[in-house]
Amino acid sequence: MTVSRSSPKEGDILLQQAYESPGRLTKQSYLTETNLPSHYATAVDASPRSRSLSNSTRDVSMENEELSTVFNGNKAQFGAMFDVRSLPNNSVLVDSLAFHTLDILEECQVQIFTKIGSHEYFEEQSSVWKRILSTTTDCKGPGRKTVVNIGQGYIDDLEDVRIGRSERRAFFIRLVDTQLIYSVVQDMNVVFKGDEHIQIFTGTAVGGYFKDFWSPRMANVALTYIVEQKWNGNIGLGGGAAPQFGEAISDDVCTDTLNIRTSDTTSKNYGLMFDVTRNSEEEITVYGLGFFIDSSVSMLSYDMYSLADGFQHGSATMSLWTHIAQGTIAQASAGDEIMVAGKDFAPVTLEVGKKHGFFIALQSELLRYHFTNVQLGDTYHHNGDIAVSVGVGVNSYTLDENTKFYPRRAYHGTIIYGKNKVCEPEITVKYSFLVEYQVEYSANTVYEFMNKNIKDTITSFIHNDASLNRLKNELDLDFSSIYSALAESPVSNCGPVTKTNIGCQPIDTEVTLTYYGSLDVGDVKY
Repeated sequence: MTVSRSSPKEGDILLQQAYESPGRLTKQSYLTETNLPSHYATAVDASPRSRSLSNSTRDVSMENEELSTVFNGNKAQFGAMFDVRSLPNNSVLVDSLAFHTLDILEECQVQIFTKIGSHEYFEEQSSVWKRILSTTTDCKGPGRKTVVNIGQGYIDDLEDVRIGRSERRAFFIRLVDTQLIYSVVQDMNVVFKGDEHIQIFTGTAVGGYFKDFWSPRMANVALTYIVEQKWNGNIGLGGGAAPQFGEAISDDVCTDTLNIRTSDTTSKNYGLMFDVTRNSEEEITVYGLGFFIDSSVSMLSYDMYSLADGFQHGSATMSLWTHIAQGTIAQASAGDEIMVAGKDFAPVTLEVGKKHGFFIALQSELLRYHFTNVQLGDTYHHNGDIAVSVGVGVNSYTLDENTKFYPRRAYHGTIIYGKNKVCEPEITVKYSFLVEYQVEYSANTVYEFMNKNIKDTITSFIHNDASLNRLKNELDLDFSSIYSALAESPVSNCGPVTKTNIGCQPIDTEVTLTYYGSLDVGDVKY
């Protein structure tokens, strides 16, 4: 039996992206997405199948794992592209892909393409993709999974379905005789679903053979995979146990801070994940984080975690995160910043150019952060040493299957970091100002003041008066000395000379010019 396809309705106007090695230009397409009627609500599938690989193909027998997106989409097209990323602690082999189709067909053509790296910006570049499977299968229609095997024995080279540690691989499922069901989502190229081994990213619906597409979309798919290798320890921290809390900042470390306070709308939730990237060539270590709370609290528990290569690797499981801080806020008021540093924080060393994820979690829904229009993963705030990227709000104290994430949320707080070098000594310049206060005048001080002025005046007169200079030149005279003294008798009617009344005491000044003639030597006094 064939379920009739619903009549096409006007869907999204496609902003199709053309490329320029690689890049995208915007142009319109007049194709539309197929809208599914309401009775196409999907049924619940049976438990995922599982098969073992024999020892002839692997060193040990390994069971399949399965990860699904959603199966409640209301749009359909002939294909979908999406990315799968392996987490840093394992590599995997994708074994099968499952999807829901618009029609029930006993025979329908399915093509599977793949490439290393993301599909974004390569939607129209067929030359960079490899077709690994072209087959005819039984399409189950809406509500039931159509499964296509791409593992051992079904494709030529298993390297085409291997995803190495922290590696991303894109898949393109293309149908010829029917359409694939998918969902409309909010953000492009973000983690939609993940577990402790892999993550599936939001992607693109495709209407033709590497042409005509809509994004962001999430294909209603499930994939089974085999965990090929696992690494133990804390990835990015050299393995071993997490650092113990209580490490004090060394005196040899020069510390600095990055304070993030913006005018963006402040929101709140249980937690926030964000990335910090080291820009400086100098070694940088994070020694503390501060966060703001939304209301007054007492005895509020908090935890902090870090993860190399970015927070998105750990959005599905706590097993990859390193615990770097834990404590209880005894008492705090709304708007207070809680600083966790020094003895309460395990330092985290950043690698140059690489993102390092942080997760701050509170036991109550009181953690403040910013809602921003900056895209997820883009730089939100930075200085010459570090940059902080836009992250996600988290609606739970720890991660589980019910955890929800809210993209385009940004950190609101203070990062304490240090450079592992001796600080340059602080230079302090002290300024001293000599303030002269008016003193009580006496006869002696007035005399000294007058004597200096008289000498300066006469000296200037001797050097600058033209008549005197001619006389000096004609007589070959040389300036010798100026001597001033109080006159022996005061002028009458001036009163007595005291400390506060100097009266009218005259000053006699004597100027000596010395003659160095050829016949005689002597002084001429004026």
